[in-house]
Amino acid sequence: MGFPTWLLSPALTLVSSAVTTQPSAGELYSLTGSVELPRLIDLASTVADVPILYDEGVVRGEVVVRGGRALSAESVWSLAQQALAQQGFTTVRRARDSRSLSVVRTNEAPEASAILDASRVAINELGFPGYAKVALTLEHADAEIVAETLRISLDQRQVQVLADVDEIVVAANRQSLLRIVELVERLDVSAASNVIVRVPLRSLPPEVASEFIRSAFPTFTGGSSKGGGGRAILAGVDGASVLVLASRERADAVRQLLEELDSGVLPVTRVYRPGPYGAERVASVVQSLLVDAAAPATAFIDRSTRVKVNELTDTLHVTATPQVHAEVERLLADLTDVPPEARRAVRSIVVSNRSVEQVAEIINRLVSRGFAKATPAASDDVAASPPTASSLTGRSLDDEIELTVDSEGNRILAIGDPRQLDRIEALIEEIDKRQPQVMLEVFLVSLNEGESQDLGVELQYLVSDAGTLVGLTSLFGLSPVTPLDGGPRLGGGAGGTAVVLDPGDFSAVITAIEQVSRGRSLSRPRVLVNNNEQATLDSVVEEPFLSTNASDTVATTSFGGSSQAGTQVTVTPQIAAGDHIILEYSVSLSSFTGDSADPALPPPRQQTGLSSRATIPDGHCIVVGGIEITSDANAESRVPLLGEIPLIGELFKDRSRSASRSRFFALIRAEVLRDTSFRDLKHLSRDALDAAEVDDGFPKVHPRIIR
Repeated sequence: MGFPTWLLSPALTLVSSAVTTQPSAGELYSLTGSVELPRLIDLASTVADVPILYDEGVVRGEVVVRGGRALSAESVWSLAQQALAQQGFTTVRRARDSRSLSVVRTNEAPEASAILDASRVAINELGFPGYAKVALTLEHADAEIVAETLRISLDQRQVQVLADVDEIVVAANRQSLLRIVELVERLDVSAASNVIVRVPLRSLPPEVASEFIRSAFPTFTGGSSKGGGGRAILAGVDGASVLVLASRERADAVRQLLEELDSGVLPVTRVYRPGPYGAERVASVVQSLLVDAAAPATAFIDRSTRVKVNELTDTLHVTATPQVHAEVERLLADLTDVPPEARRAVRSIVVSNRSVEQVAEIINRLVSRGFAKATPAASDDVAASPPTASSLTGRSLDDEIELTVDSEGNRILAIGDPRQLDRIEALIEEIDKRQPQVMLEVFLVSLNEGESQDLGVELQYLVSDAGTLVGLTSLFGLSPVTPLDGGPRLGGGAGGTAVVLDPGDFSAVITAIEQVSRGRSLSRPRVLVNNNEQATLDSVVEEPFLSTNASDTVATTSFGGSSQAGTQVTVTPQIAAGDHIILEYSVSLSSFTGDSADPALPPPRQQTGLSSRATIPDGHCIVVGGIEITSDANAESRVPLLGEIPLIGELFKDRSRSASRSRFFALIRAEVLRDTSFRDLKHLSRDALDAAEVDDGFPKVHPRIIR
């Protein structure tokens, strides 16, 4: 079976537990995703060069490995042992002189494991079983005393004494064995001059108690750990006691001191409201004033003191001894005794990226609604607060905040309590963030298409009988009429014209014309705007017209105004998450369609516009709207009755057909400029600078020959 869901680097070929190919030193292995437990055991067997025997029918399951860091061989071995422990298994060595390991259930490990000779170095070596029995030889200490000390925190069956050889056999997992071996090595002192005294602790952590003894008695740990002069204080394996190794008199003195400290410095947690100064400021002052390393007892008290700040309620949670709480209450009393007028401070807050008037208006609105006011008096529901602290912090304060705008310095001058000013300054810092800019490019495209066809026939027939002249004509205005004989004249119409003339008898004019037009108009305004700011771009032409004021005596003519036509664009971008831009836009495109019919009237104008609010992607040109107008017309002029005759009637008609199509598109490209040094803006400006032949101001670097 391969490794479909995890990777090995460098690549390894899956081997059974019997293969013992040792990898090179320093190789790293990357495990990710779900790993089958048997395959992980195989890998551990390979990296440790130790055969591992297990039943695939029993050892099953998968292990999920998270994290992308490469693992060393030692880490792979530890990972395999942890995975087995999670499934209720461990590895043991059944025979003392065997290299192979066996996977057994955890409850079967004490019976299945052989007794090994192991030191801390051997336990740390790659391939050591997850559970083992080790024989520890004592050189100085009494085996029974050391065993009784270990049984305090271990099961009775895990510790055995071999009295004949003065050895202790300890059975435990690998991590516990490391701690036990270290403890036994330190306990192995001369039993003739020293005793081992266990001091149980109720409130003091063992590490704190040990550190206190070392700081209070610098010479207590002097001497050698081997031999009669050795003294030591160790944290118990159970985590709730310390072991004192010293002479009987000194051990009893240390035990008595620890018992007194353990009974008199039980830490208590209380909640304090720091009033107008703010929890953060008061917490730093409390921690600095409580540091006093002159006396060992005070140093011990300081290390057991914990000061936490609850930002939601703006309170202090102090865990300390009663004497420390008394100091905290005294400090808060000194702070609250200061008159409110003396607590008011002046703060100059610089606004760098936004309008200072706009920021001041926002802060004023929030202040008017109660923002940054002083915390009310402590209520009785704070059970952990002592009455003294509650009464001190419950005094009323002047909550008025004064804000003054310095427009020239672009800053806000604020007067108020320090905690109020801290909140206002933090809020202004959050509001006064530099916003990205948006380069907006609007494409207004107008497309016009037109097509017209005209086909007409004019006929004239003259009959002269006994001096009477009779004329039959079919005229549609295709050509002018000859003044002499009233007949059509050649060349009078546009397009293809054919004329047949026989003045005394018959004449005809045939005209055919087709007109095709294609037009395209592009308006491409471009503007740079800040986020959430409105950009307006107008390019218009004004056409003036007159105004006439007529009275009974005189009429006056004056300027009546002007009519505008052109391009008008208004855009407001808002940068959203995921490189999207919420765009509020209004686009108007207008043009004059002809001359004014009267000087007192503005010329006719056609206007196309659209406005909306939409979301567009960053950097793409997107169509946001458009209008399409299509017209189609057919006209026919004909001689009554004659024009209705099939085929022949075509000679007595004038037909025209016209079709037009007008389209208007609005496209917008928005590009967010996020670079703090404006490199993207400089890049976008390069083409415009070249087209305008304007120097960008950057120094030009020219090659220079160095000789």
